Amino acid sequence: MTTPSALPATPGQTLPWSQVWLYALTRPSEQSYQILLSDPQAKPARGLLWVGITSLFVTAIATFTQLAFRPEMNQLMGQLEREAGPGARAGSFVFVILCITPLGAILAMLGTVLYTALVNLIAGALGGKGNFNQLVYLFSAITAPMGLASSLLGIIPIVGCLTLPLGIYSLYLQLLAVKTVHQVDWTRAAVSVFALVIVVVVIAVVCAIAVLIPVFGEAMRGSF
Repeated sequence: MTTPSALPATPGQTLPWSQVWLYALTRPSEQSYQILLSDPQAKPARGLLWVGITSLFVTAIATFTQLAFRPEMNQLMGQLEREAGPGARAGSFVFVILCITPLGAILAMLGTVLYTALVNLIAGALGGKGNFNQLVYLFSAITAPMGLASSLLGIIPIVGCLTLPLGIYSLYLQLLAVKTVHQVDWTRAAVSVFALVIVVVVIAVVCAIAVLIPVFGEAMRGSF
């Protein structure tokens, strides 16, 4: 249990982004999250801005890693450098990163909005009393720093294995956010989150089967 003396702030206090992230990740409790939501600046736009900014870094890191360390990309860049001159590799790096990075940020924000909207819809159908604005703010305060941390850890081989426990912890914090915002029990919070995951998995499996059936059919006909 979080004691009153350990709470991050008093209700209604304006907190800087660093404190919001710190308390969202390190002091998870319904009481702490309610205080974060009472912040006058606890708005969806603020949370989505965090997601967008951190996604810029995450996408830039992922793109640079792919370009710099994947053998096939090195071969492609080497060929480009031979054909276009010594500066072509560096110029291509910068061009690709500048093109892909903003797209990654936009997709991350849209994904956060869509994911939160669906979870909020399911939680409401299960008797939840919260709203989208509060949920997207808490989700953003959780996923923005978690995504950045996971991306940084992922490029370091020694500690890359920590991304899995971080993902599990992030999922727990999201469940707590749903429980806090919608005032539901753990079971309904879990259903709200995992039902969406199950639906996505089922859709992916159905699409994969739809693609593979014709392939296997052609292979079977070719074998006879």
